[in-house]
Amino acid sequence: MTYVAPSQKQNGKEKIRFGIFSQVLTVILAITLIPVSGLFFTIRDRQQSQLDSLEDTFENNSDLISSVVDNWVNTNILALRQNAATSGVISMNAASQLPILKASEEVYDWSYVYFSLDMNGNSIARSDGQKLQSFKDRAYFLDVAENSATVGQQVLISRTYNVPALCLSVPIRQTIQPKGVLVSCSTLSEISEAVVNAKIGRTGFAFLVDDVGRLIAHGNRGDMSTEDLEDFSAHPALQVETLEEQIFYDDEGRAVTAYVQPVGLGWKLVVQQDVDEAFEEVIQARRRAIMLVMLTFSSTIVLAYLFAQRVSTPIKSLTQIADDVSRGQLDATIQGTDRKDEIGELARAIKRLTASVKLAFEVVKNK
Repeated sequence: MTYVAPSQKQNGKEKIRFGIFSQVLTVILAITLIPVSGLFFTIRDRQQSQLDSLEDTFENNSDLISSVVDNWVNTNILALRQNAATSGVISMNAASQLPILKASEEVYDWSYVYFSLDMNGNSIARSDGQKLQSFKDRAYFLDVAENSATVGQQVLISRTYNVPALCLSVPIRQTIQPKGVLVSCSTLSEISEAVVNAKIGRTGFAFLVDDVGRLIAHGNRGDMSTEDLEDFSAHPALQVETLEEQIFYDDEGRAVTAYVQPVGLGWKLVVQQDVDEAFEEVIQARRRAIMLVMLTFSSTIVLAYLFAQRVSTPIKSLTQIADDVSRGQLDATIQGTDRKDEIGELARAIKRLTASVKLAFEVVKNK
């Protein structure tokens, strides 16, 4: 039987050993993983908490703005319906309608004109005294006259104020069949102010679009004066089917999180904020955690290496000496006999064993 030393090859292959050094290093690293894992779980919980908090912020801002929009729209629709139900308006007589239209314009100071149309879209009376003309191609007229809608609408650029305006319409009827259409056109200054004033941090803002995706108000744009309403229908926030939930998308190269809420007349309100700012605390905490983990692992590896070397090196030396003794080499110097730990006990035991083997050899030699 041939003895094979631990350092030798067997069958031409190096024997793979999971020695003390590897064991010590593995155990220390495994122990280190426990608090590190806890740190990442804490960051994950903090991120979820930040998500919930941000969604609450979005929802609160959206509810505040939508309440302004809905109340404003409902007030205008109610006023229109009340006026359309008066005998003077139902008469479809300009002289009878005019005092009612003028009074309505004065009461609702955001409205710049009230006017009535016959079923062909021709003006009957106007509160502003402007020239009577045909509006048969206007969406607010067609909604009521041809589509039988109870409320018609059209957001457009006011020719009088050169700002976004809303024209609402309701049928004028005495029986089931309408006799005409009553229209009020109003500036959107109150709604725009609510949208523009909705700020979240440095990058958060709101914007409002109508039922076909045209921009009504935008929190990042001071002057909305233009010849036509900007088409926002392709905006990423308006492509989602699920509303009133937090969403994420790319907006002109920036990662953005947003909340989309429907408001009156089929409009949509979007409140958004850059992800970098929304999750700034979480991102910083994650960066600090990664740096801490890297520092912890590098320190652990260094300390584990030094500790494992302190344990494994003398054991390897003693193992070699024991192997030499088994081969009859009894003159090796045994290190570590002065240590107070188990390695020192092992060194002293090997020293005693070597002395015993020497003595046995001397006895055999002298016989």
